[in-house]
Amino acid sequence: VGLSKLPPMVACFELIRRGLEKGLGLRPTIERPQDALPLLSAIRDQRREHFYCLYLNVRNQVIHGEVISIGSLSSFIVHPREVLHPAITHVVASMALAHNHPSGDVSPSRDDIELTRRLVHAGSIMEIDVLDHIILGEDCFLSMKERGLM
Repeated sequence: VGLSKLPPMVACFELIRRGLEKGLGLRPTIERPQDALPLLSAIRDQRREHFYCLYLNVRNQVIHGEVISIGSLSSFIVHPREVLHPAITHVVASMALAHNHPSGDVSPSRDDIELTRRLVHAGSIMEIDVLDHIILGEDCFLSMKERGLM
């Protein structure tokens, strides 16, 4: 490589370095429930129920994550408008829902199933797919989609 090519190459490497520092091109992709687990570790060990949403683009890359509600030891309140507001703000194509069960038991309650159905319905009206609802226990998880509950 001649000296005349050196400055453009240095500039190219600098642009790549800056892009990697900002996380450009390194968005996590959710293709199956297990892919979301590292992004949900912050709520897994909480002593109260936390309802969390991952918002994704058309390639199922996470563009935003947000705690929507913090409840009590065994329940929380979530309204579809609270879940869909960030989805609309961030112009997402789909979302993955998650919440923890401090008891460690990942069995979904009737309320969990009903909430999921309401959010799937609300999302469909807005043309935003709900890919899954994951329930986290102490050392396990349950995918409501894999269990046929949504």
